[in-house]
Amino acid sequence: MPLDRINAGEPADLRTGDPALDDPANGATWDTARTIEARPLIEILTTPGPPIKIAGARITGRLDLESRTLPRSLLLRACHLQHAPNLDEASASTIRLPGCHLPGLSARQLRTTGDVELNDGFTANGEVDLLGAHIGGKMTFSGATLRNPGGRSLNADRLTAVVAGLTGLIKRCPLPARPISHFWHFSSQGISPTTGQSFDYPTRVTARIAMTDFGLSSDRQTKESRRHQ
Repeated sequence: MPLDRINAGEPADLRTGDPALDDPANGATWDTARTIEARPLIEILTTPGPPIKIAGARITGRLDLESRTLPRSLLLRACHLQHAPNLDEASASTIRLPGCHLPGLSARQLRTTGDVELNDGFTANGEVDLLGAHIGGKMTFSGATLRNPGGRSLNADRLTAVVAGLTGLIKRCPLPARPISHFWHFSSQGISPTTGQSFDYPTRVTARIAMTDFGLSSDRQTKESRRHQ
């Protein structure tokens, strides 16, 4: 699909309908008909206009949006990204990457007014770094897989979100010291350990996330949180 049609807000679905051929894990082999270069996509995303919706594309080059403002919402579904996107200190409305495969994601101090969805088969083969990000809607990893052999898979230290979800997250840890089903629930009342339960809270998250299973440093609970135990 020509970029001018994507710029006009037309959904671009480049999938073939064959699940094997459309598997983004094999996206590096997709031909030029399914390839979109990052540079013109950056120009589109940083120009006011309708939402951008792309499915089944191979994104070549790096989506370097550091410190940029994205006036459009972005949906990349089941896409293959050649390089880890850079969203450090970016401002955006909504960012959805369901089912995408990428070699990591840097989104330190990202600020959004809406949701960030890294879900429904989202797979990162490198660190997902959300240090200090502020998510104005829901932050979800439901059904995601995070891998980073030799390093941490997720840095969510000082992440804040209105609602957070880790239901069904699979985290591939290089050190099998703890079960991957062990999560930390967090809320405005503090941090509490739990195992195998939904990670959804309809409240603003203000506590630091201390998830040692995800390679994060431990954080002591506040006096306020201890009073609620």
